[in-house]
Amino acid sequence: MKKHLSILVIVLAITAIFSSSVLAAPAAGTASLVSVSYNDGGVVLIFETSGLKKSDLKGATLYAGSNWHEMYCTFVDNTTKVRCTVSKNMAGKGEFYAELAGIGFWGVLPQPRAVCSEGQIPWYSYNEYHNGVLIYSGKVPVWVWEEAEASGFFNQLAKQGYTFVVTGSFCDS
Repeated sequence: MKKHLSILVIVLAITAIFSSSVLAAPAAGTASLVSVSYNDGGVVLIFETSGLKKSDLKGATLYAGSNWHEMYCTFVDNTTKVRCTVSKNMAGKGEFYAELAGIGFWGVLPQPRAVCSEGQIPWYSYNEYHNGVLIYSGKVPVWVWEEAEASGFFNQLAKQGYTFVVTGSFCDS
């Protein structure tokens, strides 16, 4: 009798696991992480999406620093680009795992932007990935990064499998 009861418990547990996985299936759409940057308003994650609705953006979360954090996400200017923000206190906390519409993403949180003295400007150090594989590490002035982001440069490259992650900031002339 004990053997049958333990088998029944195992079957019920497996059924519960599979049924919860089906119920938690991602939205009928796709998303790719385009960039992660530090902004005065918080850490900003930019995604290029397809097939997602506004309701799919609710419940987006980010796991870093041993805790889950809520992300606030919106579509940018009625496009398929999604902008998510988390507290700027998350900057410099290392690696993260984020979920948007049930789709998971890994990355590295950027460092807070450097406060520069007179005669210097802020720079970002960054990593470039192609299909998730690190292919380049470089440095660029923050204003150049922000121009590239605003122009849609990162979005175009994301469609080809390229993503960029700010790994730090510093001051230089």
